Amino acid sequence: DINCDTRYLYTDGVLSKMLSSERGEVCFDEESVYTVIETDSHGNWTKRFLQINTTFINMATGQPEKFETSYGMEERYIVYYNSL
Repeated sequence: DINCDTRYLYTDGVLSKMLSSERGEVCFDEESVYTVIETDSHGNWTKRFLQINTTFINMATGQPEKFETSYGMEERYIVYYNSL
């Protein structure tokens, strides 16, 4: 049984996503922080940096067991169609 709660927060140009999940004996909180590096002429992001912070919590003690951080870069190309 998985119980998840997801929240989004946009502050000073940085988008954060917080996910809480419970799986058996371990609960984890995952925060994904997206920082926009480049945008196109329409203001949509085309390149952004991603940092994911994960805290694993022991359900028996309620204490954090370990903390992990991972990083990535996301790029996308958007095609806009003219409807004329």
